[in-house]
Amino acid sequence: NWSFIFRFIEGGQLNLKDKNIKAIIDNIEKNAKSLAGRSLKTSAALGGTDFFAFNNYGNTPCIVLGPGGGNLHSATEYVDLNDLLDLAKIFAALIYDFCC
Repeated sequence: NWSFIFRFIEGGQLNLKDKNIKAIIDNIEKNAKSLAGRSLKTSAALGGTDFFAFNNYGNTPCIVLGPGGGNLHSATEYVDLNDLLDLAKIFAALIYDFCC
């Protein structure tokens, strides 16, 4: 016999009017343009992350930023290596800008 367990992960909301969140997003967009030479795509995605827990329960605003790819959670899952290299630059600049 097979049994299936379905788990619902609630969504989260991000207050884009919050000045701290806006500052981080603006910094990421600036660094994407200057270091990676492109604009980031903003989208909603199906799938689970800890975004909801941080935003809804942890009083810790967060965003999800990752590389493009495909075939999530399958044997042929992949990420775009150029995206990964660009993200390394963007994350390094974000850390530098806010921590140094």
